[in-house]
Amino acid sequence: MYKDGVFRFTITLPSRFPNDSTTPILAFQSDLFHPLISPDDGVFDLTDAFPKWQPGDNHIWQILKFLQFVLQNPEEHSFRSEQLTGNEAFELLMENRSEFVMRVEQCVEESQHKLYDLPVDPDRYYICFDRFNPDVHGPVLESMKQNEPTEVTTPPSSGLSWVRKGLYQPLSK
Repeated sequence: MYKDGVFRFTITLPSRFPNDSTTPILAFQSDLFHPLISPDDGVFDLTDAFPKWQPGDNHIWQILKFLQFVLQNPEEHSFRSEQLTGNEAFELLMENRSEFVMRVEQCVEESQHKLYDLPVDPDRYYICFDRFNPDVHGPVLESMKQNEPTEVTTPPSSGLSWVRKGLYQPLSK
């Protein structure tokens, strides 16, 4: 149902992460109609998957996999109904699937219209998208279609890399 949507979110890590037992917070910046996402602040409820965050055992990738699962299979997740009393998305999912799907489709469509919006607050890590410009993007698109390598015009980075060859230490010199 959510497959064509582009939903921006922020993951806020606790101050002592990864050595903190506080669960990170995943909050969507746009409306996303789902039983586990608060319509008030966009916070994704992680308590089903992570009742208590355990440093060393729980990882950010697990949050993303859980999010992927509940978006791909909302009806297959076993929601705790006592926790979702009065939750409109939950009630529609359980009692009026066609209305639920319509609301999700509205969110997907709205997300596509906001794809090129700039961030509300300054954020140097915000991923910005540009509309297709044939003069700029056309040659790259054509080379990809023909499976040709494109010429790199920026010099290689001499700073930190994600992982040094032979080591599993992130951001090594």
